[in-house]
Amino acid sequence: MTNQDTFGKAIATQKMMDAIRRILETAGYLHLTGSAIAEKAGVPHMLIFEYFGSVDQLVERYFTRKDYWHPLLYQLETFEIAPRPGFGKDAVIAFFRKMLALLETEPDLQQALHWEMNERHRIVDAVFIGREAAFGKLVALSRPFFQGAGVDFAQVYRLCCQYLFRMILKAYVPAAFEGVPSDGGDTNSAEAYTDRTLDIRSDYGKKFCCAQIDYIIEHLFARAILPSAADAP
Repeated sequence: MTNQDTFGKAIATQKMMDAIRRILETAGYLHLTGSAIAEKAGVPHMLIFEYFGSVDQLVERYFTRKDYWHPLLYQLETFEIAPRPGFGKDAVIAFFRKMLALLETEPDLQQALHWEMNERHRIVDAVFIGREAAFGKLVALSRPFFQGAGVDFAQVYRLCCQYLFRMILKAYVPAAFEGVPSDGGDTNSAEAYTDRTLDIRSDYGKKFCCAQIDYIIEHLFARAILPSAADAP
């Protein structure tokens, strides 16, 4: 391949990446077809297969070209097991704050969450490898606080994650909940009213969401056992 060919491939690839981003922003992941990407990018359809082998491989390349979850993993590097009250709780709360900020600012992750909600796909799995790595590290670092406490803290963390995912999707990908009653069908309940009206993009909505997470984590750590310095990994 000549330098000119390499340059041409790089330009075409960037056009396809930009096209995928625009399609995700305006139409959603369901519209990531080969013809739509090629048309939006202004490149021949056959280049997708020539350069990537398939549309799926192209889309996977788009989603895996960036380490979305590095900020979470980096934050966990500062999470140490310290024998003083409140440390573990504060660190976990900070973790969920960072996750919320990340999901708010990454439209790609918002669309990937919608995709994950609807089907299991290897592209989605690839996107969330980093998320699962960060979650696994959070669980491992938290374990000394709950040894012998008789509480499934990891499941509580999962529920907090699911709550954040739901609020992000309702705010940024409303199509994810089209035709789905807020609380299983009772649209007149207080819970359903709050669910319909709460928008995490507003100051009040964000404070409300964070307060719910804080409340759960604070009550969880009320059951924690303060580790000694010898328990540190």
